Amino acid sequence: MKILRNYQFPNGFSLRQILKFVSAANQFKSQVSFASDGYLLNSKGVLGMVLFFSQFPRTEEIQLIIEGTDADEANKILESILYSGSSYAYSAKS
Repeated sequence: MKILRNYQFPNGFSLRQILKFVSAANQFKSQVSFASDGYLLNSKGVLGMVLFFSQFPRTEEIQLIIEGTDADEANKILESILYSGSSYAYSAKS
């Protein structure tokens, strides 16, 4: 199964949130990626995530791609992380 969701991060994506997201993503067999402006990032590594989110304007739309056998479960957990904390994401048109 493949899940595609578009998000914007108007308040950025904090280091604490990145650490929490990467830790959760690594619990799943599914491939978890972020894509934007021709870049595709494996979202299971902290350094790549920090660099990726420091590169893009906060108003830019970023796509979350989850692909694998446990994609539904991964999506539920990862989406809850994206919507939590002082930095928040909101779903753009999906």
